[in-house]
Amino acid sequence: MSLEPKKNPSHNPDPIASLPKGERRFIQDLTDLLEETVPVVDKFSFRHFGVRIHADHITELELQDKNLKKLPPSLENLTHLIRLRLNKNHLTEIPPELTQMESLKELDVQNNAISDLPRWLLEHKQLHSLNLGNNQIQSLPDWLGELTSLRKIYLHTLHLTTVPEWLLNLPHLKILSLYANEITFLPDWIGQFDHLTNLAVGQNKLNCLPETICGLKFLVELSAYRNKLLSLPENLGNLQNLKELNLVENQLQELPETVGQLAQLEYLTLAGNRLRSLPASLRQLQQLKALWLTDNPTLILTPEWMEWFSELRTRGVVYS
Repeated sequence: MSLEPKKNPSHNPDPIASLPKGERRFIQDLTDLLEETVPVVDKFSFRHFGVRIHADHITELELQDKNLKKLPPSLENLTHLIRLRLNKNHLTEIPPELTQMESLKELDVQNNAISDLPRWLLEHKQLHSLNLGNNQIQSLPDWLGELTSLRKIYLHTLHLTTVPEWLLNLPHLKILSLYANEITFLPDWIGQFDHLTNLAVGQNKLNCLPETICGLKFLVELSAYRNKLLSLPENLGNLQNLKELNLVENQLQELPETVGQLAQLEYLTLAGNRLRSLPASLRQLQQLKALWLTDNPTLILTPEWMEWFSELRTRGVVYS
């Protein structure tokens, strides 16, 4: 006698069938709009397209690069949605149906044509991540600082000339993305973010970094490539958790001696600068996995440095 359980012929393995009626309606409306089946996925692949279902509700929706100008009004039925990503579409506004989504924690609307931010976003005090990058937003309203639960905020490619002061009201911020703007300086208060792990300020117009940045004790990644940096803060070595430092295409002529105190540093990118020499302390970086020094035409490397570079290759460190 077989001990295997008998299969129920009426069992429907389709997870969409177990969704509430309103959520099924949205899936059908979206299928009609896109003229393709909306997949149910366990995790999102490179396609960034589909829904994730948990406990018989849609909790995640990704619609990247779908040429969407609007979403179906039945979007309002996704009241259990936690994560919504609408990257690379043609949206001119944040979908008003989001007002019904009290559980929403991540909203990604980068690479669209949004020009204004609706004040009803303030109803989403629970938002942890907000990506507004590369839109047509003319100005960022101060009330964004009232979204005090934000851990991640992406404000790249928005033609910003200054760092918005309302960011100071976000005490839990871990990731701050400001790359590809027109920012000319970083304010001293940038060093007040006690939990910041990632700071991206590449492709701006910075000629220096404030000394206060060295107080970001949990910073893991600092990206300041393609600016006009002439020097670095003397106490850079205080960033004891820093693992990645990207300074490509600046105007640096030297590095502070304290760079050798970056005990956790793994990736150091200095290509495309005007370095004349390297600090001896650089040899103290035991965790280094990659070092890029190309396109520094004035850099003089002594035999001692060439010997150290040879040792790096022996250790498997990528060097160029």
